[in-house]
Amino acid sequence: MKATSKALWVQKNGNAPDEYEDASSGDTLGRQSPRRFAVADGATESLLSGPWARTLVSSFCEYPTANIRVEHLAYCAWQQWKEWRDEYLAQRHRAGKPIAWYEEPGLRAGAYATLLGLIVRRPRQGQIGRWKAFAIGDSCLFQMREGLLVVQFPLQSSAGFDNSPSLICSVAGRNETLQKTVQVAEGEWRIGDRFLLMTDALAKWFMVQNESGHSHWENDEVPLRAIDQGEFAEWVDSRREADELRNDDVTLLHIEMA
Repeated sequence: MKATSKALWVQKNGNAPDEYEDASSGDTLGRQSPRRFAVADGATESLLSGPWARTLVSSFCEYPTANIRVEHLAYCAWQQWKEWRDEYLAQRHRAGKPIAWYEEPGLRAGAYATLLGLIVRRPRQGQIGRWKAFAIGDSCLFQMREGLLVVQFPLQSSAGFDNSPSLICSVAGRNETLQKTVQVAEGEWRIGDRFLLMTDALAKWFMVQNESGHSHWENDEVPLRAIDQGEFAEWVDSRREADELRNDDVTLLHIEMA
């Protein structure tokens, strides 16, 4: 099994690249079986949501078994997060810029992010390949086959996006109900299939296009082909200028099965 992936992203218009609060990760070297990929969307309203999103995607891709338990995954992420946060606070102190009084409530409240993870299993003898996806929040997966959309998950229409998606918190004690909010989907994959993992702004654009009758996607459609970061940024800017794409951090993880 060969799964090639490419991550493309653009920060909010008006923000610097280091203010980007989404994240993506993938087993690009094929060291794990089954293969794993993930995207996360940090909640802008929470402090340090970008680093927390990065912690979540790395925790998903490094989880010790293929049988993922979401509450345990959140705990593993929290352990990584605690080490990162402690070093971050120490660096701030060494630089003479300790945490200000107005940042302390945000630190106590914790960072929040959505998470979408995909596990792709190698076909067994004489069988087809299988995949399994986990979602908390409104980052979405789209499976394409011969230019047709065959699966979208977890939302089924653009009307499903709102301002209060389910989120994972960096404060361990605030994730007890995760098992009630996680959504799971499974399916099959074939050689030539593509999986597109998107954070919410791009996912909503994609759904709107499909609902408008663009159900067969040509190979030159920018989100569906492997392109470079510069071309993707130009395309995102053009969609924002056309008022088709909300000004938010945008992330696409493009995976092609071979």
